[in-house]
Amino acid sequence: MVKIAERLRRGLRHTVNAALQHRPVTLTRDDLQGAVEPHFPVRVEGMLNLVLDQPRVRLDRGRDRIGLELTITPEVLGEALLSSRWLIDGQVSYRRQSGEFFIHKPDLRALSADDRPAGWLRQFLIDELLGSVIPALPLYRLSDGNPRQAVVRKLLRTVHVVDGKVIIHLQLDEDPAR
Repeated sequence: MVKIAERLRRGLRHTVNAALQHRPVTLTRDDLQGAVEPHFPVRVEGMLNLVLDQPRVRLDRGRDRIGLELTITPEVLGEALLSSRWLIDGQVSYRRQSGEFFIHKPDLRALSADDRPAGWLRQFLIDELLGSVIPALPLYRLSDGNPRQAVVRKLLRTVHVVDGKVIIHLQLDEDPAR
C-alpha cells in the first residue's frame, strides 16, 4: 500500500511539474512600475547623501536584462547638488526569504548628457550605486497575503527576462520533506 501511495505522489508531482513548466508566470513592466513607484523617493544616508527619485522600470525587447532609470541627486550638508538621470540595468534576481526581486550585477548603461556630475563625483556615485544601493533596492515583492503570489513564492524555481517581460518558472520540490 505504501509503494502505491508513493508512486501516486510521484506521478502527481511529475504531472503538476509538467503542467507548471508550460505555464510560466509573467511580470510586465507595468506590474513592476506599479510596485516600485510607491517606494520613492529613496534617501540613502552616507558620506554623501543620495536622493533617488522618478523611477522608471525598463524591460527592453531583445535584452535579457532589467533596467531602472532614475533621477539621482547628491546632497552635501543638506544642499542638493546637480541632479542627473541614470539608466542602470542588470540581471534579475530573486531572494526566496523575502520574496523580493532585485537587479543583480548592475551596470551603468546611460547617464544624461546635460547634467553629468564632475569626474570624482561621477565615479563616487557609480561605485556607490552599483556596489551597494541598486543591488539592495527591491523592485517587486511577492506577498504572502495574496494567495496566488504565495503559491508563486513557494514554487518559484527560476526567473529571467525575455522579450520585455520577467518570466517566472515554477516547480514542485522533488521531495516534499525537503
